[in-house]
Amino acid sequence: MICLVGDVATTHDFGGILASIRMEADITIVILDNGGGGIFSFLPISDAISKEQFDKYFLTSPMLPFADIFKSLRVDVATPQTIKELKAEITKLCQNPAFQLSTTKVILTQPCGPSDL
Repeated sequence: MICLVGDVATTHDFGGILASIRMEADITIVILDNGGGGIFSFLPISDAISKEQFDKYFLTSPMLPFADIFKSLRVDVATPQTIKELKAEITKLCQNPAFQLSTTKVILTQPCGPSDL
C-alpha cells in the first residue's frame, strides 16, 4: 500500500505514522514536502488577497527535517529530488512490501495535479 501525504498532513498524522512503524505495517509513505498549504491556492481566496497575505496565513510551512526525523527512528528514507527519481523510487518500493518512507522536497512554480506525475 502506498500513502501519499503532504508535509502539513504529516505533522498532523505523525502519531499514525509512528503506529505504522511500531506495527511494522506493509506500507510505503511518500511525503511531498512542498512548503505546506499548496492546496489552498485552488481556493478563490488566493486571488482575493495579496500574495504576501496568502503566503502568511495559508501556506503554513511546517519547516521540519522529515528525512532526519524518520532516520532517527531507524526508518530507511529515500529522498528523490525529481519526478523521474520519485517514479523510480516508488516502483522500487512497491517491489519490497515492508514499512518504507520516501520524502520528496518539492518546489512547485505552479499548481499541479495527478496527471503531472
